[in-house]
Amino acid sequence: MKFLYFSFFMAVFFSSAVVADTFYVSESGSNTSPYGSWATAAANIQDAVDVAVTPGDTVLVTNGVYRAGGAVTPGYNLNNRVCVINDLQIRSVNGPEVMIIAAAGAMRGVYLSAGTLSGFAVTNGITWESGGVWEYDRSGGGLWLGTGTTARNCVVFGNSAATGGGVFLFNGGPRLRRSWRRLVRWLYNYWKFGGSI
Repeated sequence: MKFLYFSFFMAVFFSSAVVADTFYVSESGSNTSPYGSWATAAANIQDAVDVAVTPGDTVLVTNGVYRAGGAVTPGYNLNNRVCVINDLQIRSVNGPEVMIIAAAGAMRGVYLSAGTLSGFAVTNGITWESGGVWEYDRSGGGLWLGTGTTARNCVVFGNSAATGGGVFLFNGGPRLRRSWRRLVRWLYNYWKFGGSI
């Protein structure tokens, strides 16, 4: 009888275990959801982020300049080239030298309220200069980082915002360590207040 209870418990435990998935992004993929291989990879990063909903899922992105896709900051007005609200790992295959997230017009590069962004260059992000809510619509032209998020091995350049032209740290954003400046580099960002960060 004890064996029967143990077997039942183990079956329920393992059947309810959540396994993180990997979703792929490539400009040469067929853009076939759910983007489970390089052959069926999403053509833009946001499409893969939208189907990656399980905490710990990975969105793996290969070389390219990603100028398409995007989503509006939830509950606010500014569009983002990439908008991450789930605890995901957004990773490039070969680093920021060959992986570029390029915004256009009044659009932030990356809004990251949860998760990790690793190995990207982020450019051309521009927030509003007036109107909207300043923390969400006018801050962080390149990166908007929420509490508990991580950005590593990223280059943030050529962005503009009313506050934090390159990077905006919401409520202090991620915990800054001495090595953070080496992990995220920012160059040639414009700001009205708050510098590049």
